[in-house]
Amino acid sequence: MRISVVTLAGREVAVVDADGAWTKADICSSLDALSPFRGGRLRLFHEGTEVCGTTTLFDVGLMQGGHLQVVVEQRPQIVTASTDKTARLWCARSGECVGNFEGHASMVKSAAFSPDGARVVMASADSTAK
Repeated sequence: MRISVVTLAGREVAVVDADGAWTKADICSSLDALSPFRGGRLRLFHEGTEVCGTTTLFDVGLMQGGHLQVVVEQRPQIVTASTDKTARLWCARSGECVGNFEGHASMVKSAAFSPDGARVVMASADSTAK
């Protein structure tokens, strides 16, 4: 069945060909490659009922042409610049390093997120930004 994935404001962000027996894991897997959903925890709702665990689309009453509302809870992350010519991405909750950005010939003087949080820009003492 074809379903629409919409924001709480009603804006359609994806259309998915799904099976009624799909669970949240199946839906998230199909949405995984879409940039608005990367890096966040997805919560899915149909008419106020959350699709979670082993609950299927049929269980929440979703039919052909129906809508799922999506809420993306962003993972709090921190980006840091380093004298070792890298920038690192950290999970703010656990303190774990979850990413490493390389490619500069000299120390990275600053690093920042793009306005949408999807990218990192680094400025280096080698007079380049990446």
